[in-house]
Amino acid sequence: MTAIGVNALRSPFDNAQATLYSEATDFFSSKNYDAAIRYYNDFLEYIPSELEPGDERIRMAHQNIALASYFLRRSEAYRLLSDYKTEFPYTQNAAQIELYLATLDFENGKYKPALKRLEAIDTDGLTEDEITQLTYYKG
Repeated sequence: MTAIGVNALRSPFDNAQATLYSEATDFFSSKNYDAAIRYYNDFLEYIPSELEPGDERIRMAHQNIALASYFLRRSEAYRLLSDYKTEFPYTQNAAQIELYLATLDFENGKYKPALKRLEAIDTDGLTEDEITQLTYYKG
């Protein structure tokens, strides 16, 4: 089969998924977190066949759903951040995820677990604002 024949057999949803991912990322970047969550979830509902299970877009969709939930302080934010950390333990933003989990612990009155998390955070992976946040919560 020629390359044209292979492309003719592709699902029209393949382009839709790329569009969903791109639009979700745009929404996330512009801090429209509710829309970003909806679009990332739509993207994840149907993962195109050409995507490998370890595709970076899948990881980023999960990450950005968890982060958006945190920024919106949704009730599922803690679970989503924890699940993301478990599923992707070697992520570059592990320190950021730990900081956000500690922040949620603090906000929920769980001071000892929050302090334990904060003490273990490596600041090399944090932005200046996040280091300020870390310092604030550590006291």
